[in-house]
Amino acid sequence: MRELDPIERLRRLVSTYPTQRAAADGLGLSPQYVTQLLTGKRAFSETVLARIGLRRAVIERDRQVKPAALENRSTRGRRS
Repeated sequence: MRELDPIERLRRLVSTYPTQRAAADGLGLSPQYVTQLLTGKRAFSETVLARIGLRRAVIERDRQVKPAALENRSTRGRRS
């Protein structure tokens, strides 16, 4: 699985249209929303990701969790 930047994907897609407004129309989005996505002021919804050919995935990182953190999490809310 490759990690892709949705802003870069949208930027490339917009560049295939004569204007950013035309790209927004082609994607069924408002020009203002496209600008907010491109500047990072708005997050990409699942719908917008699908329109630009992406989908969100949750991937576990390769890192060690401290045993104490696991122990505290599993005993939270329990009485001894």
